[in-house]
Amino acid sequence: MPVNIHIIVVTKRRIMEKVYLVIFMVTCTVFGGIVNGCPSSCWCWHTIVSCEERSLTTVPSNIPNSTTNLYLWSNNITRIDASSFQGLSALTHLSLWRNNISRIDANSFQGLSGLKSLNLSGNNITRIETNLFEELSALTELDLKNNIITKIDANTFEGLSALTVLDLSENEITMIDANLFEGLSAQTELDLSYNKITRIDANLFEGLSALTKLSLFTNQITTLDVNLFNGLTALKELTLRDNQISTLDGNTFRGLTALKTLDLSMNQISTLAVNIFQGLTALKKLNLYDIQIVTLDVNLFNGLTALTELDLKQNKIGTLDVNLFKSLTALEKLYLNGNQIVTLDVNLFKDLTALTELKLESNPLNCSMCMMKEFKDFLQRNNDFGNSGARCKGANLLIDQNFIYCSLLGKINTVVIFLDLHGFNIVLLIAFCIIVLGHKWNHRQMG
Repeated sequence: MPVNIHIIVVTKRRIMEKVYLVIFMVTCTVFGGIVNGCPSSCWCWHTIVSCEERSLTTVPSNIPNSTTNLYLWSNNITRIDASSFQGLSALTHLSLWRNNISRIDANSFQGLSGLKSLNLSGNNITRIETNLFEELSALTELDLKNNIITKIDANTFEGLSALTVLDLSENEITMIDANLFEGLSAQTELDLSYNKITRIDANLFEGLSALTKLSLFTNQITTLDVNLFNGLTALKELTLRDNQISTLDGNTFRGLTALKTLDLSMNQISTLAVNIFQGLTALKKLNLYDIQIVTLDVNLFNGLTALTELDLKQNKIGTLDVNLFKSLTALEKLYLNGNQIVTLDVNLFKDLTALTELKLESNPLNCSMCMMKEFKDFLQRNNDFGNSGARCKGANLLIDQNFIYCSLLGKINTVVIFLDLHGFNIVLLIAFCIIVLGHKWNHRQMG
């Protein structure tokens, strides 16, 4: 498993929280509209209460009952209990990210039936009480990212029928109960990345017919059941990057007709079934970077007429069939760098009329073969596709390579055909070749 660099991504929701906060703080300063009864450590404006970055260790006790937006992020709160939000029935947005919360009592969110957004990311939560969210029937967004959760009980999300976004990434989850997401029919985004999941039950995603984005990258998944993605007809983005997948059944992605992005990079899939991408007619981006692939079947990409980006870099590909890309008429970006390609036939790219970016660096191209001159000419006609990086085995850029000997051989070949057609014997042919080559040698010496 490669070492992963931990990257903290600031979500749009967090950015908007800060924007709203700045707006209402400026307004408060200018107009003096501070709400009566506002906690001394917070800013209040109308129904918004912001207590962020105040070094609080507990939730303030005198928050107005009319509060709709409560921001408590970046404090030192360690526990949420049953009385923390008591009486705040008007609450719609609650943010507790980046605290030190390790315990949340079972009834902590009781009475918050209007809550739509709950952010608990960046804490020290290890487990979630089974009935913790049972009254949050209006909840649409739940963020549990970047905690220390190892296991989630089967009924944890029961009743969250309005939930659309669920983020469980950056935890310590190893296994997921087969019924965990049952009933979440409105869910559109599910993030399980950066965990330690090794196996996924075949029925885990059953019923998630509205799901458009599924992130499973950076786990320890070794196999995928052939029926795992059945029924995900609305899925547009599927990321399986950086796992330990070694084989994929040819029907694994069957039925994903809305899929636009598929990322299988950084796995150990040395062979791809010829029908693995069959039916993915909406696919625009396919990432096969560093999957240890050696050969590509000539029909592998058949039917992918919408594909605009194909990443095949850092594999072990040595040869490419001249008809491999014939269906990819919409392809704009093609990455072949970091493979073991020795020769390239210019006809390989003849159908790629939309191609604007081609990467070929770190391939041991054999520039002693005259067919590479044709490819050099192809690159020149297309301005090297920006910067293809194609290099001859050694150091020279292909586009700077001198193929003068190929021109000479071409002339000799023309004469050979002429002599043969007119019945000249081999002796005259050899004599002619010696004269031409001698002339070329003298020309170089004089130069």
